Amino acid sequence: MAAILLAAATENSDKPTTSLWQIIVSGGPAMYVLGALSIIAVMLVFGYLFTMRRGAVVTGRYMQTADVLLRKNDFLSLLAVSNRHNEAVASVMERTLHFLTKTQVPRSPRRVKSPKPRASDSQGCGINV
Repeated sequence: MAAILLAAATENSDKPTTSLWQIIVSGGPAMYVLGALSIIAVMLVFGYLFTMRRGAVVTGRYMQTADVLLRKNDFLSLLAVSNRHNEAVASVMERTLHFLTKTQVPRSPRRVKSPKPRASDSQGCGINV
């Protein structure tokens, strides 16, 4: 068994070894650009990982207030509360509520009846009214 391992070790020593630098040089200029972009990407990931806090996304106090106001269907108060908070969810809610309150169509309490078909509409299509 030792003879086989010794033979395998001497066989592998005959092959030339390539270093990481030789691989980068053989890749050409594109490898330098890819290396630089990789370093920048890792720096961005770590930078955002350390600076992003859960409280910056949403706080429990805001979510409780928003839940109560949504259950009451008090959208204008929720819009005012969202204006005062700096969380990411609050800004999304603010823009959504701003859109809803500007484009809301007033609902009429009575039901709109469909118009009756006129005799002139049925002429030519074979329907008798």
